[in-house]
Amino acid sequence: MRSLRNGRTTHPVSVGAMSPRGFYLLLGERKLFLSFARFPWFREFTLRELTGVRRPSPQHLRWPEFDIDLDVDAIEHPERYPLRERRLLGHPVAVVARLRLERDSASRRVAKIG
Repeated sequence: MRSLRNGRTTHPVSVGAMSPRGFYLLLGERKLFLSFARFPWFREFTLRELTGVRRPSPQHLRWPEFDIDLDVDAIEHPERYPLRERRLLGHPVAVVARLRLERDSASRRVAKIG
């Protein structure tokens, strides 16, 4: 049996229906709702950015473009996870602008090295 190459996900994830209140992530047979009240920065993502989600393990969701990681348990039980990463605090428009700036700076650094 051959293993998949590094970086490829073996756990399916996709973005489902969206509403003004949030969006669904489809994790195989499961459906999780991410509310914009709890995860406000996602409201400011483009559809391409939002669908850039990866699922490296069954309980781990990742948006590599912005270095955002979420545990599935944190979505299902937010009361257990009151703390937020500092760079995701503040007005959602400012947070996403900062994330895009970080992403673009990292891309420019990689281009200079390469």
